[in-house]
Amino acid sequence: MSANEAEHRATVIATAMIGSHLRRITFFSPTFLTTALDRPGIWARFWFPDPNQPDLEHQRGYTILSPDYQRGQFHVDFVLHSPPGPASFWATQAQPGDQLSLMSASTHHFELADHASALVLSGDMASMPVIAQILESTPNEIPIDVVVAAERTPYLSTLTGHHNQEVHFHWLTNQSETRFATEVNQILAERGTNTQLWGANERQVCLELRRRPQSPNRDLFLAQGYWAQGAAMGHSRPKSPLDLTYQTK
Repeated sequence: MSANEAEHRATVIATAMIGSHLRRITFFSPTFLTTALDRPGIWARFWFPDPNQPDLEHQRGYTILSPDYQRGQFHVDFVLHSPPGPASFWATQAQPGDQLSLMSASTHHFELADHASALVLSGDMASMPVIAQILESTPNEIPIDVVVAAERTPYLSTLTGHHNQEVHFHWLTNQSETRFATEVNQILAERGTNTQLWGANERQVCLELRRRPQSPNRDLFLAQGYWAQGAAMGHSRPKSPLDLTYQTK
């Protein structure tokens, strides 16, 4: 088993509400961060108990925020929605001392291309945490457009200290997948052919983004589905005991 496939134990050490629909949970894990890259946009696959079937658990992916590699601590921000899925239900109830199993997914992260002259970030509330991390890590000389399928929110200001005067936010609400992709494509065209796109939206939105016309710098475009409307994105399994032997290498 590789390090990225090993399971780890994470223990809740603190919780806090960030706005009205987001709950930040701070975890400690003695081994998880030893397998994770020190890069913006790392995430993990957590196993959450089924709210109605105690012997079943479901896998969901979440961005790792403010990882402290020395102390083994990190935050995860959960969107609380109704009706709740397994992760949202668990996050609503979570208290210090609660534990989860998680698996590293550190091969998926953001890297600014050497030849990128501008950056466009496309997302929604589910991808706000990783967008904030990318903003913090991007050099000030790179102009950035952030296109968000959500109403204007102060959430990003609670996460990032980025002072780039060339960060422009575009808040798009109640847009179809096609219209949202069209807006993103217009911004890309205005920024030029060396503009890097990093998208993390609902699956259908990402499919629309991928249908944009071919570009000589196709390697600068990445659009990945963070969630799917009306469908679960993740595996399920019988509940596994937490007293496993966790690999660290």
